[in-house]
Amino acid sequence: MLSKHFDKVERVFPYVVTIGAGLDDMEKASGDLLEKYYLDLIGNAALVNVREHLKKCLATRYALEGLSYMGPGQLKDWPLEEQRPCLHCLEM
Repeated sequence: MLSKHFDKVERVFPYVVTIGAGLDDMEKASGDLLEKYYLDLIGNAALVNVREHLKKCLATRYALEGLSYMGPGQLKDWPLEEQRPCLHCLEM
């Protein structure tokens, strides 16, 4: 599936962005639905900011004009459930 999407791509920069389990643990432990919602928003905002920072660093370092990203859950033929097998290789 990835080879189909990368067919005309010159370079690929694989990366993993995570904020760790702390915020997720707080969200699970909370009994307040509004707090859970806010914690989820904070986590998503943090991930987006880190990804944008990485994108800027790559663009600057390699003089790239156009960058895009993809990950499990963003493509019809790459469901979110595929995230766990992708991350499993990091545990080895």
